[in-house]
Amino acid sequence: MKTILNTGGQLIQGEIKKGIKLTYETEALLLIKSIRVNTISKLTYTDSRKYEFLQADMFPGIKSEDIAYEQLNTAITEAITDLKLQYIEKQVQKILQFYEATRQRMGVILVGPSGCGKTTIWKVLKLALEKMKKHRDSRHEPKINASSAAPGANESRHSGIPGWSAHSEC
Repeated sequence: MKTILNTGGQLIQGEIKKGIKLTYETEALLLIKSIRVNTISKLTYTDSRKYEFLQADMFPGIKSEDIAYEQLNTAITEAITDLKLQYIEKQVQKILQFYEATRQRMGVILVGPSGCGKTTIWKVLKLALEKMKKHRDSRHEPKINASSAAPGANESRHSGIPGWSAHSEC
């Protein structure tokens, strides 16, 4: 809930800074965007369809869209081309949802069956952020490695390889 309110506040402040006078419809649209960006990525396809109907009932007459990232969308399209991948709109939506999650949370896990695109999503986002000069790699040593967790474990297999994480500078 706190994340939804925080995102909604950022969107409203952004509009105020642009000098746009907020009407009920504009404010409701911004709040819907905030709710969507923090909810849709956590739902299954079936549940997301139900959410769409629920949202239409709660905010009748207000057509909502996701938050637009024009510069990031362009960089994602370039990254997809560079990686010789096929452009699929649903995949781009998932990349944008992953981007938003990384902006709002310290840790994000991509979950799904093998072959569903988890690795592709983070690789495309990483390349797109590099193109925008908003990405840096940071390496860290795991706090627990196999030898300290299980005495006598085969240390040649578990050598404490540094981890990798991505950070967005927004």
